[in-house]
Amino acid sequence: MGAGPSQPFVIQHVLSDKFVHVLSNGKDNNFPLVFNIGVHRKMVFEFEPSEDDDEYGFIKHVATGRYIHPYGGSEESEDNTPLVLYEDKHPGCLFNVDQETGLIKHRGGRYFAPALGHSHPVSYLGLVLLSDPEERSQFRFADPENIGAEIQVACDSDSGEE
Repeated sequence: MGAGPSQPFVIQHVLSDKFVHVLSNGKDNNFPLVFNIGVHRKMVFEFEPSEDDDEYGFIKHVATGRYIHPYGGSEESEDNTPLVLYEDKHPGCLFNVDQETGLIKHRGGRYFAPALGHSHPVSYLGLVLLSDPEERSQFRFADPENIGAEIQVACDSDSGEE
């Protein structure tokens, strides 16, 4: 695709209006992603399109330069695999963003979702990957300076149900 990173954004869960944060603003590898309220500069992400596949890209945490990964970095993660930050950028951390459906799909076919089956996650509940997209798997990409405005992510949106 060759495009540069997207405009910075925050990831907001549609049903709960909570935002994706890094637990305790952690800077090391394997810090989990969690839900919380409020917006600040340490929870901003950007999307880097893959040079090899225009349907996928990397979601980079701006404050640390680390990328969202399924824990362990597998390209074929299991259901309920936690989402974490890690410094490496490889095929195991490729995601597709479909802003029409609100789904974020890992290359292995599983979707961002609140852990423990929650539709309205409590603060500090983690994010995991699940094979079945549901209403609770919907997210939006908001402008960190104006959370009412949505950021358009350059991705050939293909994450919807097949």
